[in-house]
Amino acid sequence: MDALQALQIACDAAYAYQTLEAKFSKVPGYLQPMEGFCLYWLGKNWPVHGANLEVGSFKGRSTSWFAAGCKAGNRGKVHAVDHFAGSPEHQIGKEFQDEDIVRLGSTLPAFKENLTRNELLNEVEIRVGKSMDAVRGWDKPIRMIFIDGDHSYEESKKDFDAWSEFVVPSGLVLFHDINVWPGVTKFFQELTAPNDVWRQVGQILSIAIVQRMQ
Repeated sequence: MDALQALQIACDAAYAYQTLEAKFSKVPGYLQPMEGFCLYWLGKNWPVHGANLEVGSFKGRSTSWFAAGCKAGNRGKVHAVDHFAGSPEHQIGKEFQDEDIVRLGSTLPAFKENLTRNELLNEVEIRVGKSMDAVRGWDKPIRMIFIDGDHSYEESKKDFDAWSEFVVPSGLVLFHDINVWPGVTKFFQELTAPNDVWRQVGQILSIAIVQRMQ
C-alpha cells in the first residue's frame, strides 16, 4: 500500500465516522462514538465469515453502528438478542431509570423506531427474549459478538459461555464497559489470563476485544 492509498483509506474512515456519529448520536444509549465506530469498522472489515451477534440492544445505538458496518461490508445482518425489558439499572427507582421502561415496560418500540429512522431495520434480525433462551437451537458459526447485556459477573459469564462456542477461529468477541462496571470487568480479566483459546487484541475506550485463536 502506498501513501496515497493509505491517505484515501484514512479519509474514507474519517468521513464515515463524521457522518454516522451525527446520525447515531441521536439514538439513546451509553455507547461512545469512538466505540460505535469500532463496531462499524470491525463489522465492515473483519476478514472472517459467519453471523454477527449482539447481546443487549437497548434502544439501538450500538445496533445501528454494528449493522451499518455489516451492511457496508456486505457481511450479512446483525442478530440482536434482547428481552427489551431493560437492565437492572433501568428499572423504576434505579440509578438509570428509563422512561420507556416506566411507561411501556419495553424498549422494543423505541428500538424499532430508531432503526427505521436510520434505514437499518432490514439489516437486523431481532430476537426478542433472554440470551439463554435465544441460544437454544442456534447452530450458525459466528464471526463477531458484541456483549452488552446485564453487566454482572454471573450474567456476563453466562452470555459468553453460551455464545462463544459458535465463534469461528480468528473470530472476535467484544465486551462493553470494561473498567466501568466491576462484574463484566472481573470476568474479562479472568478470560484474558494466559490461555490457548482467547487473547486480547485491542481496546477502544471501554470496549475490549478478544480473538479466538483456535
